[in-house]
Amino acid sequence: MSIVLQVKLQQEERHPSDPTMILKIYDRQYSPELREFKHSGPATAETEDQFIAFLRQGCMPQFLLDYEEDGPLAYDEWDTPKREAYFYARSSLSHEIELDVYDKLVDMQGIHIPTLFADVRLSPQYTVIQQDEGLTEYTEIRAILMEHISGFPPHDIVKETPESDWASICNQAVDIIRKIAENNFINFDIKTRNILVRQCRFRDPSDSDEVWRERKRQKNEEGAGKKYKGSLPLPWQYEPSGRFDGEYIELYDNAE
Repeated sequence: MSIVLQVKLQQEERHPSDPTMILKIYDRQYSPELREFKHSGPATAETEDQFIAFLRQGCMPQFLLDYEEDGPLAYDEWDTPKREAYFYARSSLSHEIELDVYDKLVDMQGIHIPTLFADVRLSPQYTVIQQDEGLTEYTEIRAILMEHISGFPPHDIVKETPESDWASICNQAVDIIRKIAENNFINFDIKTRNILVRQCRFRDPSDSDEVWRERKRQKNEEGAGKKYKGSLPLPWQYEPSGRFDGEYIELYDNAE
């Protein structure tokens, strides 16, 4: 349905710790599963020329009205420009739905789901389109910029973690799915490939209680979600428990 890229933002001053981000692109030309599902081949120079002519004739607004009323029921009867218009409408809808879902789950961003950084618009590839501002609305490429999560899918749990942690990880995954399910939408794509176990550090048998306390203090897990991203006032104020406070201990490794 969409292309997913690992990206880094270009900045005047680069730093080795700059986070990798994910750019998820919604482009009707490069949606292979959607095109395969609708028994359509890839976009070509010829199909693009026909679609641009369709746009310049002012046909898109009426097509979108008909599509909203009837849906893609007449897909088999559509010509090439209308099929490309359908791919535009379907890709745009997927983009809008994802933005809406992330907005509804704003309290879970950065904790149980990735943080959404930006709604992105990219210029179309072809110069002829770029020079015609009247076509921009239907030819710009939509995308979202989001947090990159380093981890592994649950189906790799056997080779990635000790058996003693399997139950805990699976229980946490189910609990998160339950929290997401409390919102007013249904997720039609719950698969293990769409879940990541965030990488973590397990306590080494050689870690003393003091060393382990210092590791926990530095990571401050309970404070990870204290920066509320929503617009509504919160009825509570985050107060750290201080559970791992104590005398500072120098740690000499960077294990995660």
